[in-house]
Amino acid sequence: ADTFGLSQLHQLRGRIGRSDRKAYAYFIIPNQKVLSPIATRRLKALQTYADMGSGFSIASSDLEIRGAGDILGGNQSGHVEAVGLELYMELLKEAVNELRGEKVSLTTDLEVTTQFPSFIPKSYINDDAERLKQYKRLSNCNTLDNLETNKDILIDVYGSFPQEVQNLFLILECRLILQNLAMTSFKITAKNILISFDEKIINSNETLRNNIVSFFMERPKVYQFNPNYQVNCSFKDQLSQENIRDFAQILSNKILPTS
Repeated sequence: ADTFGLSQLHQLRGRIGRSDRKAYAYFIIPNQKVLSPIATRRLKALQTYADMGSGFSIASSDLEIRGAGDILGGNQSGHVEAVGLELYMELLKEAVNELRGEKVSLTTDLEVTTQFPSFIPKSYINDDAERLKQYKRLSNCNTLDNLETNKDILIDVYGSFPQEVQNLFLILECRLILQNLAMTSFKITAKNILISFDEKIINSNETLRNNIVSFFMERPKVYQFNPNYQVNCSFKDQLSQENIRDFAQILSNKILPTS
């Protein structure tokens, strides 16, 4: 199986068990041979994406392993090999929008950290490959509606969330709410939130900068500006999940430019 391409293996597997009898596809690899890194990645992808309807995930993995090719020209593997498929597609989308004269997104790679344990426990999803797949699916959600849809799917399949998964969704929701505010980090502790902003974006967007300054200057005893484009937010009471989510929504409503 190590000599076949990923799409070939997927097609072979798809032709097994199409009648009313259960069937199995066995892929054999040499016992005394060290597999190449690419062959190992192909077989690992085949194991990870084994469910019905996983063809798109297989195709994406195959594209990332082999290279997508340059948009213009005859080269088989383009820049995607250097930056990864997801980032390549994101950069490509931004470049196309800019050429069309559309507004360039201010989205940053925002890191949200909390004092709450935030992960998918093994007691909720036992299979490691499935758990990783759900992490990837959730991290790819780019709207709150999309995240809510995936939340409903998880509940339908695995049942009600344990506290750790609820905490994970809090982080993902905050990232989406705050993603256009030029923030690089949103660090939450018991009674404090430390916000860091992207210096380059702040200096290049006067409207956004003025909105940020105006909002935080309204309550100087609660919000304090620090060097290096940071704001320290201090609260009297311990922060709950609802408090954090509400605060993130207020920031978005007050700071995000309307035009």
